[in-house]
Amino acid sequence: MNKLSIVLSLCLLSPAITTAHSLNAPQRASLIDTGYDFCVLSNGKNCASNKNLLFRGDEPLDDENNYTYDPEQFRSLIFNYIQKFQAVYSTKAYLPQTMDELKNYRIVIINLLYDGNNHGTDDEYNELSKEFKYSSAVTTEPLPEQHKIYGLHTVFDPNHFAFQWWPLTLMGAKNPDGIETNLNWPNQESVPVPRSDQFYKRIDFQYLLTGNLHPGDAEPDAIDLITLLMSQPEDGHPLLIFYHCVAGVDRTGFVTLSYFMNYGGYSNLIPQLGYTYLTRNSPLSFKEALKATTNNGYRQPSESAQVSAQSYCLTLGKYAEECER
Repeated sequence: MNKLSIVLSLCLLSPAITTAHSLNAPQRASLIDTGYDFCVLSNGKNCASNKNLLFRGDEPLDDENNYTYDPEQFRSLIFNYIQKFQAVYSTKAYLPQTMDELKNYRIVIINLLYDGNNHGTDDEYNELSKEFKYSSAVTTEPLPEQHKIYGLHTVFDPNHFAFQWWPLTLMGAKNPDGIETNLNWPNQESVPVPRSDQFYKRIDFQYLLTGNLHPGDAEPDAIDLITLLMSQPEDGHPLLIFYHCVAGVDRTGFVTLSYFMNYGGYSNLIPQLGYTYLTRNSPLSFKEALKATTNNGYRQPSESAQVSAQSYCLTLGKYAEECER
């Protein structure tokens, strides 16, 4: 069986967990990487001046209070994590020492939810709609256009955030259209991704992770994680990049697993004793990446997220044993 056949056979996705969680527990937000560390890893220039931070987490709005956004609460929870991080991990990257310093960061939220207006859930639709609203974006579309970032180059406002919609789904067999393999891998683009009656461009997950377009795709308004992490804003406000789904487990876990396997990064195992990674990890195997995504606050990524990440592992050209579950 060739690699393509293995990848396709592994892409049978099971239903995602969609239990709603708001960002109300500090341990559910974790630092994945810093602009400084990635810059050094990739032999970049002026790395010491790159203060960008990449976080993963669950939905940043308060779903128990009509999906409201409290920037002070958001920063407080992030800062609480940073303080714990500094006590455990060793890095030469600059990390905010006070809340006032953290307020200098432009928050960039990358939403991995799908449009629930027709075929999805009200929870995801409400979260997506309100994030669009709080980003102060203006569009004639019912919801933001796919793969488009809003507000990144506006005048800095600590109470707003820049916003990008990147709708990954792990709906699996319960997809109303009956399509089980509904995540478009770079080599599987014949599979449609119907999630609403609106028109969707192709999903290019590889581009979100690497910034490399698959032939035939065009994402002219999209900004991938690595480009964001490596950019140094001219206005002097570094970026706090926060990607999420609802519970921070399924789609977020999938992206995090894939990031760790591509680049390495910081494990979020702070609460667990005996774990030896106290510095930035090099690129990890699937099993190592799975361990690095899990702590007392994060349960393991769902079965569908793990299957997807394992199949993505095989596309990276790793040895087969590095992709074993």
